[in-house]
This record gives sequence, C-alpha cells and structure tokens, in this order.
Amino acid sequence: MKIKYIFPLVAFLLLFWSCRNNTPEPLSFTEQLGTATSNADTAAILIRRTIERHGGTRYQNLDLKFVFRKHDYRAIRKDGRFVYSREFTDDAGSKIKDVLSNEGFYREADGVRLTLTGKDSLAFAESVNSVVYFILQPAFLTDPAVRASYLGTGKLKGEIYDKLKI
Repeated sequence: MKIKYIFPLVAFLLLFWSCRNNTPEPLSFTEQLGTATSNADTAAILIRRTIERHGGTRYQNLDLKFVFRKHDYRAIRKDGRFVYSREFTDDAGSKIKDVLSNEGFYREADGVRLTLTGKDSLAFAESVNSVVYFILQPAFLTDPAVRASYLGTGKLKGEIYDKLKI
C-alpha cells in the first residue's frame, strides 16, 4: 500500500474511533436484578420495570375519565399539580361533586359548595383519593411511604410471576 493512502486511512480510523458512543449500554432487566443486594432492591427494580411497561412518565401528565361503582371520576395531573373529582346523583336526586386537589377538598350539591365537618371532608377526600390511587397503579408504587419487598416467584394458571409485598 502506498504511503499517500495510509494517511487518509489513519485519519478516517481516528475519526471513526473518536465518534463512537462511549456511553455504556444500560443494564438489561436480568442484569439489574443481578445487582440487587436485598429483597427491597429486587422489589424496587421490579416496580420500576412495571411502571415503565404500564405507562411510564405518562402518569405525570394525564387527563383520565372513568366510571367506578356508578360514580364518574376524573383524574387530572399536570406538572406536579392534581385535581381528582367524583360525580354522582344521591338518593335525594341531588348532583354531588367531590373535588380533591393540591389546595384541599370540597363538595358541591347541585353546584352549591357545602360546608362539611373536618371528619366528613377527610372521609370523602380519602374515598376519592383511594379510588384514583388504585386506578393509577402501578404509578405510585415508588412513593416514599411504600414499603415493598420481594417474595420470590409463584405460579398462577400455569404462568410464573414475581411476588411483591407492598
């Protein structure tokens, strides 16, 4: 090979080598599990993977409407803010609307805001929150209050599943 061809070849190889991606490949799911040092670590890895598979970051900003036990619910989440509402007609025929947000809770009957006791406000707010919390699972399983541990595997209808204690 002539010397005049070696210089461009070496320059091309140096350019090619310097442009390659030096970022390490992310660990596979199996490799991540291999790095777990406790049942809690394994549970955290499984929870993150489950969230990724069931919507990932789409839980952070959403507008979701659904019906549960004859009540109309709506969950709006945007930029760390939330508004959860529930609407239904009570036995007296009044249209009831419960609203839980970052600002607190209130109840309306036929469009008029009601004055509630602290105990009632808390009970209604928890009721709305628990339904929305359940419907949006697994999104909130990474909350600091969640204590999860890995319980191994189990079989259901011939399929093997990982078991978590939440």
